[in-house]
Amino acid sequence: MLGLGGKAEDLVTVYRGTDKYLENSIYDEIGYLLSDATQIAYRESGDFASGH
Repeated sequence: MLGLGGKAEDLVTVYRGTDKYLENSIYDEIGYLLSDATQIAYRESGDFASGH
């Protein structure tokens, strides 16, 4: 996975506290943090590619 500058060394750890069950469960499932709209699209389609 590439970071912001295009190199693997550029990865940034995000520390984010949330009590949103949907956000946490999607992150556990696919390993990405998604916007609220993308979370809904992902849950409705079941497909990450169509959610973003």
